[in-house]
This record gives sequence, structure tokens and C-alpha cells, in this order.
Amino acid sequence: MKLPPIPHQRQNRPIINQQAPTSPNQSTEILKNELINPPLNENIFNNIQNEGTINFNSSNDTITELINSGSITTKNKTTFDTVTSTGKNESDKATISTDGETIFNGILNNNRYSDITLAGNTTFNDKVINAQYGTITTEASVNSNIENISTFGEVTNSGTINFNNANDTISKLTNIGTITTNGTTIFDNIDNKSTGNITTSGTTTLNTVVDEGTITLGGTSTLNGPISGKGNLIVTGNSTLNTIIKKDLNVTVDGAGTFNIADTGILNLNNGDEWSGIIKLEEDNSTLIYNDLHKNGRLTATKGNLYIDSGELTLGLGSTIAIAVNTSINTKSTVNVNGGTLNLGEGDLWNGTILVNSGTLNINNIDSNSTLKATNGNLNIIKGNVD
Repeated sequence: MKLPPIPHQRQNRPIINQQAPTSPNQSTEILKNELINPPLNENIFNNIQNEGTINFNSSNDTITELINSGSITTKNKTTFDTVTSTGKNESDKATISTDGETIFNGILNNNRYSDITLAGNTTFNDKVINAQYGTITTEASVNSNIENISTFGEVTNSGTINFNNANDTISKLTNIGTITTNGTTIFDNIDNKSTGNITTSGTTTLNTVVDEGTITLGGTSTLNGPISGKGNLIVTGNSTLNTIIKKDLNVTVDGAGTFNIADTGILNLNNGDEWSGIIKLEEDNSTLIYNDLHKNGRLTATKGNLYIDSGELTLGLGSTIAIAVNTSINTKSTVNVNGGTLNLGEGDLWNGTILVNSGTLNINNIDSNSTLKATNGNLNIIKGNVD
């Protein structure tokens, strides 16, 4: 005999799941502290207020409104319309842990002392508001059939968010708290306030950025869109610049970092910036503007444009400026060839001072020159005259 399909379960009244009674005289509207729904095809809950523990284990659960100060876990597909989660204190937190496909149709308010862990595929169709002392973490699902993709719309963060999923996309982030990434993460628009800290690892793409706080780029990262602000940008991994960084931003290229200036990239370095790692110019229109620095790391320039406007640029061991680079050594600047290689050719500008202490200076068809002081190393005049 063929059995009829199991009907939807629909709760038309609020579910109030409170903590279990602590004394025989204490009453509660639900007798059991742990509410576990049966493995039916679909459950629809209109309103839940939870202070205890609820485990959603069905293949398809829908909750129109959730007010949580207890513990929520989900498995398989779960849809929330609006969620508000608030803990009591640091030792009595509210928690929500999802695994599988999770959809948030309405606003997610993650308030103080609330921890939310999102595993698997998660989609937000409305705002995410994460308060101070609130924590949101995305991570890979234990289910190998899940693609592990999280898609966020507008996110406002005052607490901590950890993007650890295989693929996290955030359309708009306003951050005054702490953000970390450790997967593949795409930020379409970032407004990082003065107290905001963003630290990336894994693979990260940043499209439009206003930075008044601190952004630390580890792992592999790409800066695509306009970058503005007077905050701090610290490169500790392998980063590629496809846009313009102006003088206002405080830039640090850490000793372990590599900053690749791509074909549309322009990097301004000036007094207050720090450069101890590697900067690469390897595209036709890659541009580095060097102004009023007196200490630098390694430079690998095979193409592009190099403007040394002021200060002293040292070409140490491993640094090189190729003949294909359009090089301008301006009046208030000094290039110290101290183990590296400097090639100057037709079209290059030499109005400042060149010191050769070791390494190699190659001159090929320079129209005019300024000051040269060579005490050691190699000087090769291939064509033209040096006055």
C-alpha cells in the first residue's frame, strides 16, 4: 500500500522555549529544555523565542521570526526571515550554529555576547548587523556535498567577524570592529572606520575601499577599485595593485610582503610610509612615485614608470631597474646603487644624484646628466657622454 506524503507542519502560535525549571514550583511554557523537531520534510514556525536549546534537523525548516538568547543548531536547509540573538554576558552567550544551506531573508541582528557560526552555503537577502561583543564566523561545512559559499549583502560590524569559508562575498561592509579572512573572500565595498581592523589571509579581493582604520593584507590579495582615506594599509603577503594609492594613505610593505604594481596600478610612497619588503614593476603602465623616503626594501622594475621625486632610493643586492623602465631622477633625489643594478637610457631623466658604491650603473644614450659619485662597483657607458 502506498503511504500518503507527510504533510507540512505549521506552527501558528509563538513557540517560547525557556530554560528548564530549577525548582518544582517554577513553571515554564515548554516542559523540555531541549526542543528537537522530527525529521519531516518541512516545518514552518511563525515565531520562536528561545532561552534554552533548539535543534532544527529537518530537511527544510522555515522560521519567520527568531528571538534567541539560548542555543540554536541547524542541519540541512533552514530559512530565517528575521533573527535577533542576544546573550547575557561573556560566560553566558547566545549561540547559533548552522550547517547546510541557510537563507536569511530579513535582518540579522547579532547583539552583545552572541556567537553565530555559519557552515555551508549561506545567503543573506537583507542587512547583517553585528554588535560589539558579537561574533560571526563562516566556515566550511562537514558535509562534502556542500559547495561552501556565503553571500552577504550589507554588513555593519562593531564586533568580530571571521570569514573562513571557501567562498565569501560581501557586497557592502561598514566596519568599526574586527574582520579576519582565511578563505576566498570578495569585498565589493569597504568602509573601514578609524577603529576598524581588517586582517586577510587566503585569497582576498577588495574592489572599493575607504580606509580610515587599519587593513593588513596577508595571503594573496588584489586591490581593484578606488582606495581612499587616511588609514593604514599593511602588506604582509603577496598583493597586487590595480588602482591608485594616493599620498594620504599610510602604506607599509612589510619585510615578508610583496607588492605587485599592475598595469593600471599607481603607488605613491612618501614620508611616513615604510618599505622593507619587495615592490615589483613588471607591466608597461605600472607606476611607482617615490617621495621623501630615505630607507627602502627591494625593487624589481622591468617595465613601467619610476618617479624618484625626492629622498634617497637605495638599490641593494637583488634590486634592479631595467632599461625598459621610464625612470625620472629628479633634482632633490638620490639613487644609491649599493649592490643592485641601474640602467638608464634614452628618454630617462637624470637631474638628481647617483651614487655607485657597489653594483652596476649602465648608461646608454642619455641626453644629459647631473651628479655622479662612483667610489666602487661597475660603471658602463654604452653610448653617449657623461659630463
